[in-house]
Amino acid sequence: FQKIFEEAPPTKPSGGIARPDVFADMELKAKQLVQNIGYVGAGTVEYLYNAANDDYFFLELNPRLQVEHPCTEGVTGVNLPATQLQVAMGIPLPNMPEVRRLYGIDESDTTTTLDLDDPNTKYRPIQKHVLAARITAENPDESFKPTSGKVERVSFQSTPAVWGYFSVGANGGVHEFADSQFGHLFATGEDREAARKALVLALKELKVRGEIRNPVEYLVQLLETDDFKSNNIDTSWLDGILAAKSINTHVDDSVVVASAALFRAHEACKAARSEFESALERGQFSTAGLDALDTFDLDIVVSDVKYTVTVKRTGDASFDLVTNGGPALAASVREQPDGTLLASYGGISHQLTGQEEPLGLRIIVDGATVFVPAAFDPSEIRSDVTGKIVRWLKEDGESVEKGETFAEVEAMKMIMPLKAADAGTVSPKMAAGSVIEAGDLLAGLELDDPSKARSITPFQGDSLGLEEASAVKQDALLTYRSIFDQLSTAMDGYDALGEDAVDAVGRLVEAIADPDVFRLQVREVAGAIGQKMPAELDAALAKVAASIDVAGLESELAAYENEPAVQSLRDLAAQWAGGAAGVAADAVADLLDRFLAVEEKFVGRADEDAATRELIKASSKKDAADVLLAHGKLKARSALARALVAAVPRVQALSGRATDEERARLERDLDRVAALEAAGPGYATVSLAAGMARLRQNVPPFDARLASLKNDISKASDLSTFASNPQLGSYTRGVDLLTELFDDPTVGVKAAEVYVRRMYSAHDILDISITKKDEHLEASWWYKFRNDDAAKAPLRFGKLVLFDDAASAVAGLSATVEGFGDELRSGLQTHSSWVADPSDETPVNTIHLLLKSNEATTDDKALVATLEQALAGVQNAVEAARLRSVNFVATDAPYYPRYFTFVNPTCIEFGAQPGPYREDPLRRGMRPTFYHLLELGAVERNFLTMPLPTVNRDLRVYVGDDRAGRAKNPKFAAQSVFVRRLTHSRDFFEGGCARLLDKALDALDMALLDARVKPTASGRVYVNVIPPVEFESAKELDQEFQKTLGGYLAARATRLLAARVDEIEVKFAFKTAGGVIPVRGVATSAEGPWLSLRTYIERVDPVTGVTLSYCDVEGNNCVVEPYPAADAVSKKRATARRIGTTYAYDFVGLLATAQLQAWRDRNDQVVAFGGEPIDIPSSDSVVVAEELLFDDDAEYGVSTKGSRPVGTNDVGMVGFSCTFRTPEYPEGREVVIVANDVTYQSGSFGVAEDDFFAKVTRFAAARGVPRVYLSSNSGARIGLVEALKPLVGVKWVSNDPSKGLEYLYVTPEDLEKLPSGSVDVKPKNRNGHHEIEAIIGSDDQVPDGIGVENLRGSGTIAGETSRAYEETFTLSYVSGRSVGIGAYLNRLGQRVIQMKTGPMILTGFQALNKLLGKAVYTSQDQLGGQQIMVPNGVTHLGVDDDYEGCEAIVRWLSYVPATANDLKPGLLAPADPVDRPVTARPPADGSPYDVRELLDNADGTGLFDKGSFTETLAGWGKTVVAGRAKLGGIPFGVISVETRTVEAVVPADPANPDSRESIKPQAGQVWYPDSAHKTAQAIADFGRGEKLPLMILANWRGFSGGTRDMYDEVLKFGAKIVDELTKYDMPVFVYIPPKAELRGGAWVVVDP
Repeated sequence: FQKIFEEAPPTKPSGGIARPDVFADMELKAKQLVQNIGYVGAGTVEYLYNAANDDYFFLELNPRLQVEHPCTEGVTGVNLPATQLQVAMGIPLPNMPEVRRLYGIDESDTTTTLDLDDPNTKYRPIQKHVLAARITAENPDESFKPTSGKVERVSFQSTPAVWGYFSVGANGGVHEFADSQFGHLFATGEDREAARKALVLALKELKVRGEIRNPVEYLVQLLETDDFKSNNIDTSWLDGILAAKSINTHVDDSVVVASAALFRAHEACKAARSEFESALERGQFSTAGLDALDTFDLDIVVSDVKYTVTVKRTGDASFDLVTNGGPALAASVREQPDGTLLASYGGISHQLTGQEEPLGLRIIVDGATVFVPAAFDPSEIRSDVTGKIVRWLKEDGESVEKGETFAEVEAMKMIMPLKAADAGTVSPKMAAGSVIEAGDLLAGLELDDPSKARSITPFQGDSLGLEEASAVKQDALLTYRSIFDQLSTAMDGYDALGEDAVDAVGRLVEAIADPDVFRLQVREVAGAIGQKMPAELDAALAKVAASIDVAGLESELAAYENEPAVQSLRDLAAQWAGGAAGVAADAVADLLDRFLAVEEKFVGRADEDAATRELIKASSKKDAADVLLAHGKLKARSALARALVAAVPRVQALSGRATDEERARLERDLDRVAALEAAGPGYATVSLAAGMARLRQNVPPFDARLASLKNDISKASDLSTFASNPQLGSYTRGVDLLTELFDDPTVGVKAAEVYVRRMYSAHDILDISITKKDEHLEASWWYKFRNDDAAKAPLRFGKLVLFDDAASAVAGLSATVEGFGDELRSGLQTHSSWVADPSDETPVNTIHLLLKSNEATTDDKALVATLEQALAGVQNAVEAARLRSVNFVATDAPYYPRYFTFVNPTCIEFGAQPGPYREDPLRRGMRPTFYHLLELGAVERNFLTMPLPTVNRDLRVYVGDDRAGRAKNPKFAAQSVFVRRLTHSRDFFEGGCARLLDKALDALDMALLDARVKPTASGRVYVNVIPPVEFESAKELDQEFQKTLGGYLAARATRLLAARVDEIEVKFAFKTAGGVIPVRGVATSAEGPWLSLRTYIERVDPVTGVTLSYCDVEGNNCVVEPYPAADAVSKKRATARRIGTTYAYDFVGLLATAQLQAWRDRNDQVVAFGGEPIDIPSSDSVVVAEELLFDDDAEYGVSTKGSRPVGTNDVGMVGFSCTFRTPEYPEGREVVIVANDVTYQSGSFGVAEDDFFAKVTRFAAARGVPRVYLSSNSGARIGLVEALKPLVGVKWVSNDPSKGLEYLYVTPEDLEKLPSGSVDVKPKNRNGHHEIEAIIGSDDQVPDGIGVENLRGSGTIAGETSRAYEETFTLSYVSGRSVGIGAYLNRLGQRVIQMKTGPMILTGFQALNKLLGKAVYTSQDQLGGQQIMVPNGVTHLGVDDDYEGCEAIVRWLSYVPATANDLKPGLLAPADPVDRPVTARPPADGSPYDVRELLDNADGTGLFDKGSFTETLAGWGKTVVAGRAKLGGIPFGVISVETRTVEAVVPADPANPDSRESIKPQAGQVWYPDSAHKTAQAIADFGRGEKLPLMILANWRGFSGGTRDMYDEVLKFGAKIVDELTKYDMPVFVYIPPKAELRGGAWVVVDP
């Protein structure tokens, strides 16, 4: 007991156990004892006291102060150390003031003698009690075994009742050779009970954190025992408690599991976050470490039960805990300033402190210490203390029984036994005398009976039983705030929803709609005002608290306009001024702002690394980490943002009307979200949703649109002209609104006629009549398909009938259809002259049934079912009326009417049997004539189509999967997006083409963002121009179409390519003397070249209106299939897109379009400088390509003599000899193109590909013509023996694939089938298998070679490319990923243009991750994207897409002569006059400037022709500016000097976590290693193949000569400049601009 508590005095009545007289005798005997032995000094005499009979026994004399001496001081008031010092000074005890005061003598009394030797001298009665507790580094759970380790924190605050001291502090420790006590608390009270209570409170407040154990909470429980309170204790009391374990700090197992899981989850997230922030400082940007903690498993062992807890992070400090797939336990944790954790779960808060130890987790839960062991091995004996082994009691190999001591260790001055947990044979692993630490393996234990060893069983339940307590009823305001906080957390990048985003947003809108939200806010704000609230207002609000609304609050506040105390209520009223709609709009905007605050930081940056770099510069580590964490969860956050956007109509439908400010804010956010489309595919769906929502918001209110339409109709005199007015389709009026005017007494008749004429504007309406029946209008009309031979077209009858609602329509359907039949038969007799064939019974008629009552409450499915059932009942009448379609229109004001078209099943499903009319889902929502006018039947024939949302009512969008491909494999079925639109505009050839097609592309862009559209989908645009067009002939129409659409293709090529447009069709009604002929203008890639132009005359079925054939403008060469199923070329094109590049054959068309645009730009330049327009070649002649094929008879092994259909190549490499007509060479120049075909074995290089590439390159080099390599490949082909593949077997380990493979094998029977020597195998094993050691193959199995053949071929093309660079102009365009030899070829050709998604790599990132054993790299771009290859000088130019790449190729060729042997450059008559003054000057004060402004600027005052300078290698060696320009039309190579300080960034290596990003500032006018190398490289490029005169604008102060730069070879690269200049065989001009300087070594280098 003494090692735990001490107290004084031990006498009654203050709470002690000794009688005062007996204790007085004990004191007397102690005095006599020390006097008898002659001891002088402070000392302690100890007795054992028997309370039963008041006997006492001498125990020992300690000749020193005891550690508990403050107890004596507390009750006597005598400072014992001070007393010792006074004695040493010679002062007698009786003369010391504290001693005299103890004996009742006043301090001022100096005359009274104090005789301490007199037995009758008594000290005054003790009036207080002191109780002390020792604070030790001991484990009370293991009989107070000493522990050692670091102490992180000791927190204790002394009070008047309790004081304490500690020998260690923060960041201290208790080592294994020290005494275990490191602190002492002393509580004082008027009696023992008061002191005990004070000590209990003090111990509860004491916090000790660190590696050591301490008994603080155990001491509290000891103090609370009845025995202690009654002082009924003896020397065996504590031992008995320890043995009986009657006191323990038991915590419920489920609480321990939850607490331990929370602690470990918090610590793991905290450590990962800290490491991530540190990595950001080093330039390491990967979020993989944080992503791994989104969801992870923890094994928690409690009471020999293992709980596997799945932890899902739902917020910065919140988690869901799930066991065995059961319900989630929501938990949160907050770290407090002292480092402890405040955890909350199950509706209860807990205080946690923990320490991971070698053997497990020691966690303190609400003051109770619990040890959570790591999974243990019973065959291992590990140390749980730090100290040393004293001796082994068992030798190696000796047996030990369970509980038997087998060794002794020393720790903190104590010898402790080590006992065996189970019986077995012990094997010591450390020698006696060895220093040990907790967790060290001391010995092995071979168990006698492993089945009896302690075992851990897995937890079988699915819940910790803590969830019920967490169900707390929330009021409406708390519900709203909880949902909003949840959504905010999700928008911060955490998986906080636990449900679909749409449902979560829906709950938010519902919560805001609850009137109690506002009322509870009023109550809350009023309560916060408190006593400052005016009494009258308080009373008024109290009366209406349960029903108050915004208007009521504003009314009550009106009288308190100048009262500052109620400002918060005024603010609340302003917040709710727009009602629930306004609050919801603000809530949606707040959440979208959180989304945009993150994502807009990544828009407009070169790449994500650049954006991250800027972010880190501009933000704190924490803020940057928060942004990156959120950005890393873009997919989930985009889904939430999309749900918010989709909820906007619901928000607007809530009570109230959002204020102008609230609406404007939401509109701005929608615009910002829609603008994210350009930032990348990750924003596709959300930007689409925002764009659609924004378009809907632009539509004026329904009432305004209806009033405008009514006003226009009332003024219209010629209804036919009015019906064909293009403006009728605008948002401000709208064809669909006409249905709302049919019952209008003033314009109803006009509205009905306009509706019919507009609906059938592509037909010839022969007669129309409007009548009124039963207070409703009826319209009937006779019409024909517009045709060049109207006499052959069947006469058709149509009718429009109005009903009050669906029920009346169903009731009157039979009479209506029968009446229709009667009118049909009567009308056919009346209009017999219009009838083409009286015997024709083909269904050609149509009826429209308008349901006037708002049917919005009836969902589409129910309404369709009702109408189909009704139609089935009148099937005979429908057939008798020869109805081709029955159309229902359900008005839905203020929304657009809903259209339902019912047709014979044969018109819906191919192969279906005739029967009752059913609704065609594809026609739902469209005006009845659209299906025919948009030619959707032709689309459906080969494509399984699905409509996509659109806002424009004259435009429809569908996504279609190729039926044949879908039947084989839906995942890989070719897919197209069809954009179909009508136009009533007549200006297609006068500017309307761009307007119409731009709107179609807008819709296509949005459609491509839809999740249902594959990234390989082809875009197909169709426009039906309804008004007839007039030309002299179809050929003239063809010429005008070629000119108009050809110009559009050149102007919009980038956008068309990005939208993956493979077909544009424009249908015209060509008016002739005999009638109207349908003519179709087409731009298609179906035949190979990209969007080549064709014009066809159509032959139409007069009955169905379906085109039967397509003929050329002369009426010949007709084809049948307008919409072929996906052919081989289309599939190859889709394959190329899937890889991220363009199909090789399509590049010819792209280059032609880029060259045509170059001509147009040239024309604009000439005209801008006052010249006459130039002649521009036609689109089909600007680039003419002939395919190069193998030709053994040709000099270089390839020629253009042969031909083949596009896409039939059997080698993964294609080549072309092209004639480019350029402004420099209008008659044409030759360019050779060689390209990987990624659709053939992934564009890999085999022997045949190597051979073809080498021959094409030699073909170009020998002729000296430019050779352009279009690179997108997978590197050298890995050979596969196809014949062997189906014969290989796999032997799995233990026949379990999850355990991995043991070997590959072939059976003896299969081995006999293989050619001898094609495989190396082992002899047949016991399983009857021949284990494969090597696959060799044979000639007939691997004709392309799989080993040295490919290596030899790769070496050949590498050498050929290197030689070609020396002999002619070589240029590589990296269109897609380029691997291995493909990457080397790009570099060997030196000049490289790289597309944004075309990395050049040697090894894929997945392979590197496997090699490193962890997910280090996340994309190929990290290894060879533009962010790597531009700064290191491999890439000369970076482009965003393939069309921009083709433009860059064309522009580069404009500087290059026709051949490398032609010293005469391609001269171009300068548009910029050569005698123009050069007025651009450096700043007069000599300050740094952008030298590019001196070379060529927007004002046209620079040294070179305006707009002619193209910079290359811009991202590398930035202190030098290099590029090409023209001077008086003559191409020049240009090298100039950057005068400003720039930065060179060396990225950190993600594979090395300790590497750091290095940002090196580089001063202007100085050559560094990279810029010196760049200068030499540029000179070499200008001279080889380009033959350019060289202009050097010299402005150097010299070379950087520091240690790092000398190490980085600045000397070598400076010398290389001299090497290149001495070999340069074209004129070199060195110009020193004004204010420039040329010093020392720089002069030497440029003047060799």
